[in-house]
Amino acid sequence: MGGHEFDLPCANERIDRAKELLNRIMPNFPGFNGFGLGFENPEFFWYIFIDNRDLIEPLRGEFSAAEIGMSLYPIISDFIRPKQPIKNNPEQNFIIQGGISVGNVPFDTSGTLGCIVKQYDRKYIVSTSSVLGPPGSKIHDEISQPSAEDNNRKLNIIGKLDSAIRPNGISRNYVDAALAQVYGHVNCTARIKDIGRPTGFRKATIGMNVRKSGKVTGYTEGRVIATDVSFLIYREPNLVLMVDQFLVASSESEFCSYGDEGSFIIDGRNNFLGILVQSYKGMALCCDGESAFERLGISDPNCFDDLPVED
Repeated sequence: MGGHEFDLPCANERIDRAKELLNRIMPNFPGFNGFGLGFENPEFFWYIFIDNRDLIEPLRGEFSAAEIGMSLYPIISDFIRPKQPIKNNPEQNFIIQGGISVGNVPFDTSGTLGCIVKQYDRKYIVSTSSVLGPPGSKIHDEISQPSAEDNNRKLNIIGKLDSAIRPNGISRNYVDAALAQVYGHVNCTARIKDIGRPTGFRKATIGMNVRKSGKVTGYTEGRVIATDVSFLIYREPNLVLMVDQFLVASSESEFCSYGDEGSFIIDGRNNFLGILVQSYKGMALCCDGESAFERLGISDPNCFDDLPVED
């Protein structure tokens, strides 16, 4: 780094030290809302998300004093607060697939169905907890497609809430995800709209080209601009800290918008990288997909294979 021959062990040590320092000092600087690791050949650097320019010099001072040897790149921001998704009133989908509207009926949520997966002989919807199982929701809550917000006609009930991994305000949170069991008669596929069926798992790395299909912005392409991301987001009624996330942005237009939460992040070979946890200024804050599946208990090695519709 720093114009010298690239030394991976040295880089990893500096990254780990910097990440621990930033996580430690973030609570002591109100308005320091998040950070993430970026790379511009030949150097790694840290994005810092702050809501006050006056924080730049104190943070740089703390970082410099630690003698980590990496730069800070400030971005003026707020913590991520969900907004009301844009109503798009989609036509009724007869084959349920990833990339379309879904919601929890009792709590009137609205977001994106990430994908339909199977756990041996059962079919499940995967999305975020904010979409399928918000705070206060209960197992067996009805799930509709489209969401009530996106459909003024009779609700199409397609399943029931099975489990939710909700971020909380008293710890570091790695995953925001939920499962809803799909009723046997529902015609569904593991394909994601405009993308196809996921083929496996892969870890996100800086510079990786990715895509997603969301209920608001549809199919978009982008690039992983940061990993090792920690960010404060709002989950009613608290701010919660998401850690070890990755950040996706598009150079052409917005990669995502509010309402795309739950979308699967997919690479060019249809590997599953992560779940879109929160839209932020056209960028996507995402949790690791394999970690989410582990927490949800999805262990079927053929989870992305299609299941036939029951008679």
